[in-house]
Amino acid sequence: MTILILGVDDAAPKRNSRVVRCMMIKWWCVSGSEPYEVYYVARKYGVRADTVRKVIKRVGNSRKKVYAALEKM
Repeated sequence: MTILILGVDDAAPKRNSRVVRCMMIKWWCVSGSEPYEVYYVARKYGVRADTVRKVIKRVGNSRKKVYAALEKM
């Protein structure tokens, strides 16, 4: 995946690739240990937070898989 940063001059500090990777991972994953993420998903799908944690444990922390599993419920 290529990330383009437009309008940034060469004097500006560049982002560390590790930071960019962590930002991408955080967006693609749902952390069952972070209450705000669990509550967000629970409210979005109208289920309890415990249900979201169980789904994360069952299908993994991929946001796409969690959302698909909750849509089937």
